[in-house]
Amino acid sequence: MNDRIRTIALQGHNYRRSRLALGRVRKNNGAFLRPATNMIKLRYDCSLETSAKRVADKCTTSRSALPAQVKENIHHIHRSRARFRTDAMIEAVKYWWGQVRLVPGIGMKAIFREKHEYSTIRYFTLMAWATTKYIGCAVSQSCGSYWYIVCHYRIGGNVVNENVYMPGRTCSYCPMGYYCDPSNGLCTKP
Repeated sequence: MNDRIRTIALQGHNYRRSRLALGRVRKNNGAFLRPATNMIKLRYDCSLETSAKRVADKCTTSRSALPAQVKENIHHIHRSRARFRTDAMIEAVKYWWGQVRLVPGIGMKAIFREKHEYSTIRYFTLMAWATTKYIGCAVSQSCGSYWYIVCHYRIGGNVVNENVYMPGRTCSYCPMGYYCDPSNGLCTKP
């Protein structure tokens, strides 16, 4: 990994989280999801990158055994669709987030239900989980004609019957120790 790929992963996530926090994300039925009161701005964690790299180098999309607080998104892309690792990361982030427009999702109450565990909406909800603070991502070059892209999230979301985020007025319920950045609607560490 290099700083360019790290930046693409982090900015790609935070840009989309900002759009959700501001109420600018549409569901598969065309309606906008409600704004988020508590969407935290993600920070990059190189230890999560290391664990993501170990998974990516296995060249499989099977779920991994991970520590309790870590969750993951995995995607693979043929090298003909993404020439460089940076392109692969961009495409993976788009794919994961894009599930919100493709499949029935979380509803206006933004609650992760049991039915979502095996739906591709889980890729979107991991990216959108408001209380996740850190990500680390990797793109494997060791998988023949495919790129394998993995992002690890801590504290990971997708907990059944919990809110993906708290719907309401943008940035109005930031956790203690965070302030609201009105430019992007994210709860940010000083």
